[in-house]
Amino acid sequence: MNPGALDLTKVSPERIDPLLGMYPVALIPISLILLVVLLFVRRGYDPRTALATSFLLIALFIAVTTEAASALDAVARGVLAFVWAGFALVLVGALAIQRPWGLAGRAADSLRGWSRLTGLDRLMAAIVAVILAVTLLIALAAPPNNWDSMTYHMARVAEWISRQSVAFYPTAIERQNFLMPLAEYQILHLQLLSGSDHFANLVQWWSFFVAILLASLIVRELGQPGRAQLLAALIAATIPMAILQASSTQNDLVAASFCLAFAYFLLRLVRSLTLQDALLAGIALGLALLTKGTAYIYCAAIGLGIGVGSLLFSERRATASLMLRRFVLLCAVGLVLNAGFFWRNYQLYGNVLGGNNAHYTNEKLTADILAANLLRNAALHLDTPSEPINAQVLQGLQRALGDRINDPRSTLSGTVFLVAHVIDEDSSGNLSHFLLICLAFLLLLVSDLPGKRKVYLYAAAVLLAILLYAAVFRWQPWATRLHTTIFLLAAPLIAVVVMGFPKARRILVPGVVVLVVAYSVPYLVANPSRPLLPQAGRSVFNTSRLQQYFAVRPYLYQDYAAAMDAVRQLQVEEVGLLLDEDGWEYPLWALAGSEAGGAPHFRHVGVSNVTGTLDAAKELPQAIVTTLPIDASPLAGLDQEVIFQSEHITVVRLEPPP
Repeated sequence: MNPGALDLTKVSPERIDPLLGMYPVALIPISLILLVVLLFVRRGYDPRTALATSFLLIALFIAVTTEAASALDAVARGVLAFVWAGFALVLVGALAIQRPWGLAGRAADSLRGWSRLTGLDRLMAAIVAVILAVTLLIALAAPPNNWDSMTYHMARVAEWISRQSVAFYPTAIERQNFLMPLAEYQILHLQLLSGSDHFANLVQWWSFFVAILLASLIVRELGQPGRAQLLAALIAATIPMAILQASSTQNDLVAASFCLAFAYFLLRLVRSLTLQDALLAGIALGLALLTKGTAYIYCAAIGLGIGVGSLLFSERRATASLMLRRFVLLCAVGLVLNAGFFWRNYQLYGNVLGGNNAHYTNEKLTADILAANLLRNAALHLDTPSEPINAQVLQGLQRALGDRINDPRSTLSGTVFLVAHVIDEDSSGNLSHFLLICLAFLLLLVSDLPGKRKVYLYAAAVLLAILLYAAVFRWQPWATRLHTTIFLLAAPLIAVVVMGFPKARRILVPGVVVLVVAYSVPYLVANPSRPLLPQAGRSVFNTSRLQQYFAVRPYLYQDYAAAMDAVRQLQVEEVGLLLDEDGWEYPLWALAGSEAGGAPHFRHVGVSNVTGTLDAAKELPQAIVTTLPIDASPLAGLDQEVIFQSEHITVVRLEPPP
């Protein structure tokens, strides 16, 4: 056996050619989205709101069916295909009994609207379309390869498929259990329906698309015309971090899209007070909380700024009373949607959020900690391609903050403050958009806007999101990706403020367009993890899919490939995993071709954290793959044979007991 190469004769063709192994059943979710959109269009919704509603209801369907199937240990391809097909039949039936279509009139209205657009408007729409098309192409061409995706986002999906349940399980990587799971639920459905991970990146891309759409809808709800809506969409589409993440399997864009949906339907609710808008706002809230922990902060800011603000400024007592009842209802809906996840965490960790949350939150909150966090988080977006400028920014903050620049009470353990320019989906800054946000807040009070109260309430929500984040979370080098929701929420505000200067808007709008588009181009074509244009001779089009899993850590590929070749030669059904808390688990599933339920199955063994109590005391598998030193692991002292060993990974065969 050659330890430096993967034996491709033992890898199915689906592992080599990304176009093979895609099953038509994977088109079911797309069909369902279209059916829901049509259903709401026929109920009188405009197409954009119908699509936003479809986004929420499909995600709700995924959350509910996943929990139900898991309760029966039935998270399997056949079961999910059956429930998706059943849902499709229900929607077709609902469409059949709806009122006449009227689609010809709606299509004619859309064409007339397009004909009224100016050249600049059409240019903005075209740029958004190009960004969406390019990120979609990358998302389809590249496999998941983000660091967190390899350790827990995608690894937990493979574990769930193997176990046919989303119940907690023993794992050295506790984040696979206690972190919010909804983004991965969506990947789970796509992975089972398609029989591969070829569609996994589409969850974030679809959320990116919907977030852009919601940014334009929020501007419309704030009383601005079509050009402002297009400008908001363009600003949202050109956020560097959003572009980088749009082709990944992280969850920041998924969470952000639900937060924007919460803001949009909450704005509608304070205007309409309808039960339907209350339910949709509650669903958006619940889905956001089920996706990412930062959503608790951002949704609180949205609820306080828009919801409580509108309640306080309500001029009629009856209106305020109805609004309050609607708010209680939407909060109840949001919490109920998280009941299953809350219960699993409570059972294992004794709290509904689970894990060591104190590791990520400030040890205490004082005025100086809040101020330091605001400055340090802002500085992450002040990076430029000029290292001397970055050094000046760093020195300025060091002089301003002194010892507080790395205050252990508010800094993630093991990290040190720095300012550096990188194109990276974990830590890239959004300089152009950061400057626009600052400018928008400065100019808001002097802008000429209709319906200023609602705009001010929305601005208060964005400002509260910034303050609450700094007040709650420790500073960390990769905080820029956690700020994605703030930047997407701010896109409508920037567009509204720009349009609030009628005499200057002929200069301001093109200026903003040039700034955000020019700054975004490198992030669109030169993502090191998934480069569209070749970098060091490598792009998503000329590099094998298997190698692309290791784009962030290419030095692991040969060792991992050789290790899995050794495992295949053992011809075992189950393989034990001995990893550290940040181990790269998912590439092992991908190399084995097991990420969608095939053999061999992997199982964590020798788990020392609290999830180890979930182990049913099974015997150790005959084959063990470990990234730990053998003499310092639970394997020490066992009768074993080393089948493959390298600097990064070892394969051991255990001798059966006599």
